[in-house]
This record gives sequence, C-alpha cells and structure tokens, in this order.
Amino acid sequence: LKDFLPEIKVTVPPEAPNQDLIDTIDNNISTGVLNDDVAYDAELIETLKKDHEDLRFVFKEIIKSAKSDKYSLVAVHIETFTSLVLKHYTKADEALYPFLKHHINTKYPNHKKAIDQLSLEMKDISVSIIYSLTQISKIPVNEIIISCLTKEFVHIGEQLINRIDREERILFPLYVDGLKCNYSSL
Repeated sequence: LKDFLPEIKVTVPPEAPNQDLIDTIDNNISTGVLNDDVAYDAELIETLKKDHEDLRFVFKEIIKSAKSDKYSLVAVHIETFTSLVLKHYTKADEALYPFLKHHINTKYPNHKKAIDQLSLEMKDISVSIIYSLTQISKIPVNEIIISCLTKEFVHIGEQLINRIDREERILFPLYVDGLKCNYSSL
C-alpha cells in the first residue's frame, strides 16, 4: 500500500495552482499601492473572521467524514473547502493587503520591512495550500488513499491555522488601526 500511494502523487501532472490568484497576491504584495477601488471597509474584518469560522468548520467536517469512511462526503467537503479558501484569499488579497501596505507605508514606515516579510510568508502559505488543494481535487477519494489524504489535510489545516492566527493577531488589528487615520487618497 505504501508503494502504491507515492505513485498516485507522481502520476498526477503538476499544474500551477490558480495562477490568477497567485498573480493577484504577487501584485498586491509587491506594489503595496492602493488603487482608487480599495478603501477602508468597515465590514471586511467581520467578513474575514466569518470566513475563518467557515473554513475551520468545513475542515473539521473533512476530517470527521474521513474518519467515518464517508468518502463521497469527503469529496464534497473538499470541493466546498477549496471554494471557501479561494474566495477568502481573493477578499484578503483585493482589500486587506493593499490597504495594509498603504497604511504601514504611511503611518509606520519603520515597520515596512517586517510587514513585507510577513506578507511574503502569508503568500507562501496561500500558494502551498492552493497547490495542495489543486492536486487533491484530482485524486479520487477511496479507502486506499484516505489515510494519505487525511494526513495531507492535517498538514493543510496546520498551515491554514497558522495563516488565520497571523491574520487575526497581527493584520486585523493593523487594519482597524487604519480607520483611525485620515488618508487623503482614500
């Protein structure tokens, strides 16, 4: 069985994860420039926190379904989870990160390097999760690979929790701090 599982991973042709999303992440991280369409959104943090709750819930459902040998349910939950992850990253990359880059560059220029590093780490987490989900979605869920799939999802979950923790602990408070500033460009 162990010899069979690595073959599955090797035979799945590597494809770039959602390239449009990665390009958006790259652009927002590298430019740090607010465009006219991005302004402070008082609802954004609550929306992103709700996304976090939904992602945690669906992740737990994947693991629970896998442990109960409900393979068709695992596949449905993976599809839902993938969709939620992509929507969440898009919201964060289109609204949260551009605003934060502008806010940090304006109010805390001495912290720009630290925020740039954090942004790159968050991007790496995003790309890793998206790539894993892209590959997993191509593999049929059955009793032969469920153990391997569960291990992969535990790894994805650890990465996701790391990203969620950093967003809620570091980035969300910075975003709220941005409301207190009066930017003429907004």
